[in-house]
Amino acid sequence: MANVADRLREWLLLRGVEARRRAMGDDLHARTARATRASRRRREAAEALWVAGFPADALRLAREA
Repeated sequence: MANVADRLREWLLLRGVEARRRAMGDDLHARTARATRASRRRREAAEALWVAGFPADALRLAREA
């Protein structure tokens, strides 16, 4: 039964998120999408730097992300 409740909760959450997204202007939506992509790229670069043995640079990028 919890599975059905979880699915319903997720559906309601996604429905609310989509309604808020539609309420935003296209310009704000585009700026937010660009900022999110840039942050994701910084995070991925920080992970790569950490694995490569550059912890100071990795931490700097992670903070910027």
